[in-house]
Amino acid sequence: MIKSMTGYSYREFIYNNRKFVINIKSLNSRFLDIKINLPKEISNAESEIQNIISENIQRGKIEFEIFIENMNNNDLLKIDYSILEEYFNLISDICDRYKIQKNITLGDIINLINSLKSKKSNNNIYDKFIKEEIIEAINLLNKMREKEGKIIYKKILPILSEIKSNLKKIEKRMPNIIKEYEKRLKEKISKILDTQKFDENRILTEVALLVDKTDINEEIQRLQSHIVQFYDYLKLKTPVGKNLEFILQEMVRETNTIGSKVGDIIVTKKVIKIKELIEKLREHCRNIE
Repeated sequence: MIKSMTGYSYREFIYNNRKFVINIKSLNSRFLDIKINLPKEISNAESEIQNIISENIQRGKIEFEIFIENMNNNDLLKIDYSILEEYFNLISDICDRYKIQKNITLGDIINLINSLKSKKSNNNIYDKFIKEEIIEAINLLNKMREKEGKIIYKKILPILSEIKSNLKKIEKRMPNIIKEYEKRLKEKISKILDTQKFDENRILTEVALLVDKTDINEEIQRLQSHIVQFYDYLKLKTPVGKNLEFILQEMVRETNTIGSKVGDIIVTKKVIKIKELIEKLREHCRNIE
């Protein structure tokens, strides 16, 4: 069953006294376009997350982001004096080594903290548990895309049926077009000859030439074949959006040929209608993975 390229996934969980929020948004795109926004605590996992997304989604513009919030706000206001003392001792050692006058201020310590990475800081909290939550969030996104795909599928079926109906009407109309042409040709010749006898074989020859010139049986058969192909692709579980768009291009080509070959007002109206229906299909296919 087809999938839509549009969808949204939200997942929230608590882990190691932190609140994690995963947001994934999927939009239409000709190719797979992934944009990832991560906090510094798990920034090292960007490449792996991109691979996970690529394994589960083949087409669409994916906007992936994670927010992390510390659950214990009191911890944010506490001072770790042991770490502060380490920075103070580090500045003192530098002063002793380079014979710099010791006049250490709080600003000196803050500047040092900002310029150095503490050994005790933990910038890598990404692990198997977080990975599993990310996979689950992607699975939720795909479930929504599948749900949207079913809606698109239901919209496509009546459009295909209407195209088939118009195509049958064109096919049914063709014998009448030949008869009408034969009748008009006889009337013209009769007027020219002023009711005199005319060569019946010449009439039949002219009609035969018209039949050959306006023969659209091959175009109708190919168009019918494309419709069958379209139905078959809709049933596949693999991404088919690009295949469907290619089939639509071929359907437009055959429809245009029918319109150019047959100069009949009724057929022309049916051709225009079929092209309008194909354009509706194209709009839906732009949202199919």
